Amino acid sequence: MSAKYLIVFLTLLFFNSVQAQVINVTENKDDRKGKHYRFPEFQEGIINRQKGDPSKAQLNYNLLTEELIIDLNRAKIAYEPVSAGERITIANIDFLPIDDVVYEVLYNGEVTLLVHRKQTMERTGQETGLGRTSNTYSSTTNTYKSEDEFLPTLKDKHLLYELILLGNFGLMDAQAYFLLAKNELIPFRKLKQLEKVFPELENKIQEYIKAEKIRIDREEDLIKVLTFCNAESK
Repeated sequence: MSAKYLIVFLTLLFFNSVQAQVINVTENKDDRKGKHYRFPEFQEGIINRQKGDPSKAQLNYNLLTEELIIDLNRAKIAYEPVSAGERITIANIDFLPIDDVVYEVLYNGEVTLLVHRKQTMERTGQETGLGRTSNTYSSTTNTYKSEDEFLPTLKDKHLLYELILLGNFGLMDAQAYFLLAKNELIPFRKLKQLEKVFPELENKIQEYIKAEKIRIDREEDLIKVLTFCNAESK
């Protein structure tokens, strides 16, 4: 297969579906733009603070560094420190910082559904024509034989902040879901947890999950069932 094509791998990471997308240096740069960001372009975002007026900036969320990034034209920098209680809105999507972690708000209600999105990166080799890949790695310098094969790390944030990354590597998407109830952040790994958060709806929740065929590994299903639970609890 030509190195010009994008190869998509499907695997399982944590309890969710994970996609591996291989970005190749020989591809059109426009095809790779923003692959490691929540949005392909920086957009005007609003920073809503607990105290003071909201402010605007060109913002995006970097999935590799797990940071909100501000585009200052001359440079891209992380928005930090992020204060508790701040809410950042980009393209009508709210981001909620809690204890130095940035969560995306999927559903806002009495019990809120959050997701923490991130990516990991792995090196991919060049095709040899025999169906295999080869690469040369130097453990002494922690580099590959050419700049195109260089794998950026968190030490190279100035590279990771760019919309297009150099080199050949795969990006692994991962997400972890949480419930925010009465200021308590609860990892949401099993649908059964909803019965503890909404004990008065135990039977209704079971019936709804069965009738709607709700699955824990489908984000749209989690939004759907949280919408139902919040509506029924009123």
